[in-house]
This record gives sequence, structure tokens and C-alpha cells, in this order.
Amino acid sequence: MEKISAVRTHLIHSLQTHFDEEINRSLQHIHEAIAPYTRFLRSERDKITRCQTEILSFREEMVRLKGKLEEE
Repeated sequence: MEKISAVRTHLIHSLQTHFDEEINRSLQHIHEAIAPYTRFLRSERDKITRCQTEILSFREEMVRLKGKLEEE
């Protein structure tokens, strides 16, 4: 009975180890597959952030110029 229990424990451990390795391998493939898309999104987010900063700067300049015009 102890041998059966030991074999069962070993089998469960082996299956769990193999299952974990397969999950990790699959996750690695997924990360590799989406990496170009992730880089693209990061690049586009950076462009949008720069544009937002520029728009805010233009808005501030417009407010400043409007105030200057109203003073005259």
C-alpha cells in the first residue's frame, strides 16, 4: 500500500511539474506574440501624451494672448 501511495505522490508531482512547465511555456509564447502590439501601444500612448502637453501649452498661450488683447 505504501508503494502505491509513493507512486501516486510521485505521479501527481510529475504531472503538476509538467503542467506548470507547459503553462509557463504557453505564457511565454503569448508574451512574445503580443510584444509588437504592446510596443505599438506604448509608442502611441507616448505620442498622445506629447500632443496633450502641447495642446495644454497652446491653450495657456491663447489665454495669455487673450488677456493681453483685452487689456488693450
